Amino acid sequence: MAEKQIHQLEPVIAATPDDQLVVSGGFDQLTGRTIPGELQVRLDHGNAVGRSIKEKLEERVSVKDFGAVGDGQIDDTLAFQTALTSNAGAIFVPAGRYRLTSELLLAPKTRLYGAASGRTTIVADHNAHVLRATALGELGVQLEDLAFELGGSADGLWLQGDKASLRNIEISGGSPNIWGIDFVDTNNIDVHRAKIGGVGASVFRGNGIRWRNSNPATNPSNYGVGLLQAIDIRLGSENTTGILLQGQSTRLITNAMLAKIHIIAPASGATPFAGTVGIRMESCVRMTLQSVDLEALAIGVQELGISNALGASVGNQYIGVYVINVGVAYEDSNGTISRSVQQRTFLGCDNFPATVGLNDGDAVLPAGLWLQSFVYGDNAVRMRCFSGHELIIDDGAEVGSLALDVGGNSPRVAPKETGSGVRLYIGRGSSISANTMRDVTIEPVLRLGPRSDQNPSPTSGQMAYADGTNWNPGQGEGFYFFERGGWRKVAYQG
Repeated sequence: MAEKQIHQLEPVIAATPDDQLVVSGGFDQLTGRTIPGELQVRLDHGNAVGRSIKEKLEERVSVKDFGAVGDGQIDDTLAFQTALTSNAGAIFVPAGRYRLTSELLLAPKTRLYGAASGRTTIVADHNAHVLRATALGELGVQLEDLAFELGGSADGLWLQGDKASLRNIEISGGSPNIWGIDFVDTNNIDVHRAKIGGVGASVFRGNGIRWRNSNPATNPSNYGVGLLQAIDIRLGSENTTGILLQGQSTRLITNAMLAKIHIIAPASGATPFAGTVGIRMESCVRMTLQSVDLEALAIGVQELGISNALGASVGNQYIGVYVINVGVAYEDSNGTISRSVQQRTFLGCDNFPATVGLNDGDAVLPAGLWLQSFVYGDNAVRMRCFSGHELIIDDGAEVGSLALDVGGNSPRVAPKETGSGVRLYIGRGSSISANTMRDVTIEPVLRLGPRSDQNPSPTSGQMAYADGTNWNPGQGEGFYFFERGGWRKVAYQG
């Protein structure tokens, strides 16, 4: 056979990774052969080292490395599942539409990420979960830059175990009974920039995000310590919920923040779908809702507890919650279970909570508010609402507390405690010897109501008005002054 130069050789019809290449040494000009994957590459940097092309390419594993097509027609399920079981750790899904006919199982500590939000779409052409991940302990999964279309009655993402992170996620489709994202027995949730539902082809018919304790008997823990932020949910069916934080029994959802949340469920214009709820919290403790916008919903927020002790919702805060075109802005379970929701804080809200006894919710102080000492920095004075329209001011103890009752037409200032030794001082100083008393002016008049009995333990300096019938110190109705062991009438006309 005549010798030929390389450019004269016939091209290979179908090249494979095991084909041989002719290579020439860099210095000694010797020739040899190798497979393409063993060719060496090196970054253009003085400290870089040579690596094989195969090793370099394996740093970024793609579902297309395992046969995925991404045309929206071919079934890519096997390619995805093979990629997910390859122990690659991080798996890239290039732009395209990937049709799946069965549920994907995601191993713990795996990252699945797309090209960009809205460019990589996974289409669930079945009725199971589009993706399921579970672990006893740390789950550690990451989902980024992915869109999910839920066909038929397919559920969304089912994630069980600690540490789950979602970034730039979009979900559409589904049916009214499913959840777009379902966190089960999970701590350390981090969801950032999620869009669930839209208009037209992006409509979402299910429920949004659920975070729950699935079985307190077998999972005797509280779950929480998470962040849901920059989330936009558009509900497209009746009787659906945007976000559900679901503690159970004595096992709670705790210490989480919902920030920059927008939830809307318009059936037409400003009229909401019937039975829709923006945010529902069951047995939740120390939750913070900040910058939350709730529009066109049947109910804005539901806060529920199952008892007035363990299982109650306690210490939840609402900061900058905005409600518009919502049937019921806020409701709790206190009407059916007394004090099952306690110690709430509403600050800087608009049209919220708008419940009986509360106006616009612009600033509603908690049940007990401490004011710190300017000099020492410790808690100095406590203010709280005891019952009805009564404001109590004290230092943390009932003794010495001051009550301000603004109910009815006759507001009162009085000591909270009762008894013969309890006094209310007006002015600066509590005794003559203190020598710090200042003038006290009462406008327009001072009125002492008629008494039907005398004080049980009168002391010198007291003044009272006797009704003269039920209590007559000796000179009929009038003002009396107590001194030297007896009552003396201030003025007497015989």
